[in-house]
Amino acid sequence: MALGKKLSCEIIDLANDGRGIGRVNGKAYFIEGALPGEEVQFSAFKEKRNFGEGRISKALIQSDYRRDPKCKYFSRCGGCSLQHLDHNNQITIKNRQLLSSLAHAGFSPLRTLDPLTGLGWKYRRRARLAVQRNKIGQFIIGFRQSGSKRIEAVEKCLVLDDSLDQILSHLPMILQDVPHSIKIIEIELVAAENASAVKGKGLGIKEFIFICHVSNTLSRRSKMAMWVKISV
Repeated sequence: MALGKKLSCEIIDLANDGRGIGRVNGKAYFIEGALPGEEVQFSAFKEKRNFGEGRISKALIQSDYRRDPKCKYFSRCGGCSLQHLDHNNQITIKNRQLLSSLAHAGFSPLRTLDPLTGLGWKYRRRARLAVQRNKIGQFIIGFRQSGSKRIEAVEKCLVLDDSLDQILSHLPMILQDVPHSIKIIEIELVAAENASAVKGKGLGIKEFIFICHVSNTLSRRSKMAMWVKISV
């Protein structure tokens, strides 16, 4: 089947990575942006013998649970995959996927508890970010794009805890004094009750860690004090 050809199908399930699953002439397709219960038109961008991959063009019949993503990076960023689905239904589907995975591994729970739930935003207290320094010394920091090694630079993340989101917006400033001999490739953010930690990995160093006490602002002066005193 020719790549890029417009196809249509009914979405019967959701894969663990958030892609809708449908069939065309018996062949399974994993379709970005499609939700269960929808009939969609999509473009195939990868064809294998037993399955294909595609991206939704439009929903011919739209799910009642479809929502407009709030994040401006959603269509490109690989950090989230279900912002276009109602929050309660995200929980229901993830719970079902967990039980399915347990069953596939041979486990049959005697009973299950209700899922632990929280707010649909600002809930993530840990994040791993990709880092790249461009030719003029500027840092590109963000999540990998879905299905790609390319970094989607983000200045703000709606699912991160407020303290981590604040650090994220300041990371380029925090890192700009790192010597060019050190090539940072990854940053991990972790939020605790009264402080947040930033851990980095790269070439030329084992790792570095510094602690940010939660505050409303991160000045350049306080940034330098943290870097000199606590980085290892």
